[in-house]
Amino acid sequence: MINPLKKICIVIPWFDPAFRAGGPIRSVVNMIRSFHHEIEYKVFTSNKDIGGVILNDVRWNTWLDYNLYTKVFYSNSKFAFLNFQKQIKATKPDIIFIIGLFSFQYNLLPLLFSKASKKIISIRGMLHPGALSQKKSKKRLVIFLLKKMKIQNKVVFHATDMTEEGFIKNIFGDECEVIIANNFPQKNVYLPIHEKQPDTIKLLTVSLISKMKNHLLILKSLTTITDAIEYHVIGAVKDNEYWKLCLDLIKELPQNIKVVYHGEIHPSKIPMYLRDADVFIMPSLSENYGHSIYEALSSGRPVITSNFTPWNNLKDFKAGLNINLDIPDIRSAICFFSAMNNEEFQQWTEGSSFYAHQFVDFDSLYHQYTQLFN
Repeated sequence: MINPLKKICIVIPWFDPAFRAGGPIRSVVNMIRSFHHEIEYKVFTSNKDIGGVILNDVRWNTWLDYNLYTKVFYSNSKFAFLNFQKQIKATKPDIIFIIGLFSFQYNLLPLLFSKASKKIISIRGMLHPGALSQKKSKKRLVIFLLKKMKIQNKVVFHATDMTEEGFIKNIFGDECEVIIANNFPQKNVYLPIHEKQPDTIKLLTVSLISKMKNHLLILKSLTTITDAIEYHVIGAVKDNEYWKLCLDLIKELPQNIKVVYHGEIHPSKIPMYLRDADVFIMPSLSENYGHSIYEALSSGRPVITSNFTPWNNLKDFKAGLNINLDIPDIRSAICFFSAMNNEEFQQWTEGSSFYAHQFVDFDSLYHQYTQLFN
């Protein structure tokens, strides 16, 4: 069992009500809500969302109640590390749980210059080859310096599956300590579908807009499809140059293809958009977890995604399709669902919901996090 009132300080660059950073925020929020027996959480974070958007609806530089067993400190970024050092001395946590690896103020400084009986680094997909291919020079320098300082001998690494454990050990060595604890998901209720007509489909993507999520590849795959397709996109623009390429291609799509960009939507409103969608599509270069994928599946929406996520063997359950990251495969997957009539498509929506509920073993998750925090 967890020791009574174990104090865990979570350090994360962004936290609720910030949402644009996506998965890491959802992972921590779900963990706090699901795993809290005899734990006192303190979350130290910035007063911003990703992209520097200021959080004006929370008080800064003081501890705020988040729930009965969690307080959050939204720090002014200018004084983030000074605030962190002061609060660590005052609260004396048993564990410092650092979310991420490459943020100077909220990962590296707390990792190197704060004291606790145990430090855990939660990698959150950041060592996946697809993630490391972005901003390569900075990440290589950080990893080189951490290895030189032998940080791998001083911390515990948190991985969410065996694949990520392999990525960690490939970089920091087989002797480093890695504990696997998967993510707590947010289950959505099953959403009944509207009447599905053959040769038409409504697609939905919910993610940050960047090369990692492959919006442009989806759009290229739509150029030669003759069915009536609606493609709805939700998410903050992380890469403006990449989004401009997408917008230029959208202008050239045939009239039977309709693309709607909804901008940034708070996660609490996503079920409304899932209700109107037929298929969730996100052929990512990599996903440490893919909370939006799981939430789509649990809502009863089949998923088109890559082979580089935890959500595999989808076709076996009639829950979706895992595809290669090329235009023919994505086009084929879209047309596969578009061709379905209502009766056939209903089987796939039910299969998606079944897959989502079979995938998560909450008893196992509780055991994993007990090990991680002991």
